[in-house]
Amino acid sequence: VRRASSLQRTRDHSLAAVHMNVEQLRALNVKAGDSVRVVANTEEVRLTFAPDDRVLDGCVYIPMGSVATAPLGGADYIELKLVR
Repeated sequence: VRRASSLQRTRDHSLAAVHMNVEQLRALNVKAGDSVRVVANTEEVRLTFAPDDRVLDGCVYIPMGSVATAPLGGADYIELKLVR
């Protein structure tokens, strides 16, 4: 985790979200800003969905270098649970 306060103010830090392409968001009937639980091992964080057409179908991108995602650690896999 990038602990320096200057690094916590960077653009990368503000991207702590589940990034998914727009077509996938539509297919799952979710909107940008909808809440999702991200579970890895025994840890869990809540993030929001963010549209990002650079992400391939069936994939997500979650920046792991922020305080918001630190509890997930270096998990080999994650589970996403939509919060409704």
